[in-house]
Amino acid sequence: MKSKNTLRDLIVLLLIFSLGLWLRLLPWGNFITADGIYLLEGDNYEHLRKIIQIVSDFPFQPPHDYFVGFPVGSGTIWAPLFDLTMAVLVKFLSFFGLETVLAVALLPPFIGAITIIPLYLWVSRLLDRGFALTAALIYSLLPASIFSSIVGRIDNELIEPLLLVTSLYTFTLCLEKPLKRFRLKPLFYALISGLLLALSLLYWRGAIIWWGLLTLSSLLICLRPALRERALANTDSSEYCDTGLDAWRGMAISSFTVFAFAAFIVAIVALTGLWGTESRISFNKVSWFHVISGALAAFAHLALLFGFYIAGRRALSKTLSVTLSIIFALASLVILYIFIPSYFEGIFSGLTVVGASNVWIGTIGEYQPLFTGPDGGLDIIEVIGFSTIFILLAPLSLLVFAYYKRREFTPGSIIYLLVCALLFLLTVLNGRYENLFIVPLSVSAAFLIYGLSKGFILSLRSSNILLKPIIVILLTILFLLPSYRFYKQHKDTGPALLRGDLEESLLWLRDNTPPSGNVDKPYIKPLYGVMARWEYGGWIEHIAERPSIATLYGIETHGLLESAKFFLADNTKDALAVLDANEVRYILLGKTIGALSGYARLLEREPEGYAALQTLKDGTKSWSAGPKYLDLAYVRLYLADGVGRDELGIRPVEGLRLIYESSQRAGFGPPLEDSRKFKIFERVKGAIVKGKAKPGDTVTLEGTVRTNRGRTFAINQRATADSLGRYSFNLYYPTISMDEAGVGVLGRYRVRAGQREISFTLSDSDVIDGASLTLMGP
Repeated sequence: MKSKNTLRDLIVLLLIFSLGLWLRLLPWGNFITADGIYLLEGDNYEHLRKIIQIVSDFPFQPPHDYFVGFPVGSGTIWAPLFDLTMAVLVKFLSFFGLETVLAVALLPPFIGAITIIPLYLWVSRLLDRGFALTAALIYSLLPASIFSSIVGRIDNELIEPLLLVTSLYTFTLCLEKPLKRFRLKPLFYALISGLLLALSLLYWRGAIIWWGLLTLSSLLICLRPALRERALANTDSSEYCDTGLDAWRGMAISSFTVFAFAAFIVAIVALTGLWGTESRISFNKVSWFHVISGALAAFAHLALLFGFYIAGRRALSKTLSVTLSIIFALASLVILYIFIPSYFEGIFSGLTVVGASNVWIGTIGEYQPLFTGPDGGLDIIEVIGFSTIFILLAPLSLLVFAYYKRREFTPGSIIYLLVCALLFLLTVLNGRYENLFIVPLSVSAAFLIYGLSKGFILSLRSSNILLKPIIVILLTILFLLPSYRFYKQHKDTGPALLRGDLEESLLWLRDNTPPSGNVDKPYIKPLYGVMARWEYGGWIEHIAERPSIATLYGIETHGLLESAKFFLADNTKDALAVLDANEVRYILLGKTIGALSGYARLLEREPEGYAALQTLKDGTKSWSAGPKYLDLAYVRLYLADGVGRDELGIRPVEGLRLIYESSQRAGFGPPLEDSRKFKIFERVKGAIVKGKAKPGDTVTLEGTVRTNRGRTFAINQRATADSLGRYSFNLYYPTISMDEAGVGVLGRYRVRAGQREISFTLSDSDVIDGASLTLMGP
C-alpha cells in the first residue's frame, strides 16, 4: 500500500509540476520573439551579463567590475553562487543546442516549478501526504509564486523559496532525529542542514533571515518545558537517544552541529576571499559578520548543553541550570560588543534593510509595507489581487493549526508556527519578503482547504476516492477567484519598459559611440561612463555595453548618490561637476519626475516641491511637476535640449549637446508636444567662437538644429561687445548639410553685429575638443 501511495503521489506531483511550469511559461511569446529574447527587468540583465562572463571564461568570475558604479567599480555584491550555478546550468543546456540567453530565459520556470518537491517533503513530515499535495498545488498557483519565477525573470528571488523550504525540511529532520549517540543518519542530517544554510547565504545574503528563525525555533523548543515534553513525545528521538533530558542534549548537539558547520563553511569563503567576498565584518556581503552569526547560534546551543550537563549531574535544578546558560550566553554577547562592536553595527544596518527604514530601500516600491499603496494609503484590494485572499486568512489558519496541534507538537510544528508568524509580520512590514512568505502561506492555505474538504467528506460519509481531490480543486479555485485579474492579465506580461524606444536608444548608444571598454573584461577600467537613472543600469551595461554610473545595486556601490546629485542640481556648474568627477561622456535621459523626491531624501534634502502624486479622474495615479522642477539642470536639458526656452522660462544648459532622440513622443502638451521620450546627450568642451564688433554692440548668433528624427529647434544667443569690441560664443553643435545624418546645425551658423552678418561652420571635432575659432568678418 505504501508503494502504491508513493506512486500516486509522484504522478500527482508530476501533474502539479507540469501545471506550474505551464503557468510560468505562459507569456513565452512576449519574451522569446522574432526580434530577440528579452528578460523581465533590469536586474535580470545584470545577472545575464555576469552569467555570460562566467560561461565565456568558465568558471572564472571577475572579482572586480568597473561596469558597475563607474569609475570606482565594485566587487561581488550579490551572493556569488546564484550566477555561478546559472552559468553551470547554461553550460549543461548548451550541449543540447540552447544558446545562453534562451537558456537563461527558460531556467526560472523550471526552478520555480520544482520547488514543490521539497515543499511536499516538508509538509508530509509536518502533516500528511494529502496536506502536502494540496500545499504543492496552491504554491504552483499563487500569483506571487508564479511572478517570482516567470519566464525571463532570472533573479535570486526565484531561488529563495527553494532554499528556504529545503532548509526548513532538513532542519526539521535534525530536531526530530537528534544526535546524542554517534549515528551516521542524524550526523548526516545535521551536516546537510548546515551545508544548506551556508549555501543559502552564498545564493542570497538575506538567508540570514532563516538562520535567525531556525535558531529561535530550536532555542524555543529546548527552553520551554511544555514544548519540550510535547515535542519529544512526537519525534523519532527514541531511536537515537534516551528520553527526557538526554533527548534535549541531542537536540542541542544537532543544532550546534548545524550552525557550527555553516559558520565553518562561510569562514572558509571569508578566509580565501572567493569571488571577491569580504574579509571584514559586513552585513551587505558574505563576510565575517555571517561567520560570527553562525558561531553565536552554535554557541547559544553550546550554552544550553552546559546547562543540561549541570542538570544531568543533579548539581542544580533544570530551571536554574538553563538560567545560568542564558546568563552565560548574554555575558558572551557583552564581551563580543566590547571587542567587535562593528558586528552590532552590521545588525542595525541589516534591520534598516529588513524594516525598509534605510533611505535607499525606502525609495523602492517593492520594499514598502505590503498593504500600502503608491500614495501611502491602505491598499487591500491590490494585495488580494496579487497575494490572494489566503494572505488575509493566514493568521486565522495559523491559530487553528496551533489549536489542532496543541496535544502533539513536534519540532516541525513549532518551526512552522514560528516561521509562518514571523514571516507574515516581516512581509506586512516589507513587501519584498512576500516571495519567502508564500512557502508557509501555501501550507496555511493547504491546512485550511484540505481540512475543509476532509470535514465535508466526513459529513457526506462518502468513500469515493475522487471526491476529496475534486473538492480540494474546487475550493482552491474558489479562494483564488479574487485574484482573477492577475490570471487574466498574466499571459500579457512582458519586458518592463525595455521594448521600443528604450531598447532602440541603448542599441544606438552601443553602435554609434566609441567603445569605452571590453564588456567581457570588466575588471579593466573603461574610458568613460554613462549617466542615467539607476533603474537603467543593467540595460546600459548589457545592451549598450557601456559602464553605468548609477546601478541597480543602489547605495551598495558608487554611483547612486552621484546620480542623485546630478538629477537634483539646479545650476549647470554643479551638474557638470558631477559628470566630470565621474568621467561621464554620455547621459541617457527620460522622464524622471517620480524619482525626484526619493533622490532628495537620499541627499537629506527637503523632498517637497519637486513632484506631487495626484489622482486623475479615472482613478489612476500620475506625477505632476512641482515648483522646483523647471529649475533642475537635467529638466532644462531634457525639455529644451540645453539651448533654453525663454517663453517657458527654461534657462540654457551649457557643456552638453543632444546626439540622439527616440522616435516616440514623450506625451507633453503644447508647446513641447514634439519632444521625444528618450534622449542621449554628450558631454563636450564646446567650440569657442570669437569676433570683433563695435564696443557696446549687441551681437546675435542663430542656427537651426535638426535632430536625427527631423525635429528642429533654434539656437539664439546674444553677446555684448566689450570696450575693445570683443565678443565670444560657446557652441556645442557642429554644422551639417541637409543630406548628412546626425544632430547638428543645418547649413551654417549666422552672426549679426549691427549691419554685418557672418556665417561659419563647425566640425564635430571642433565641438568635442573645444577648438577656438576667430571670425574674420564677411
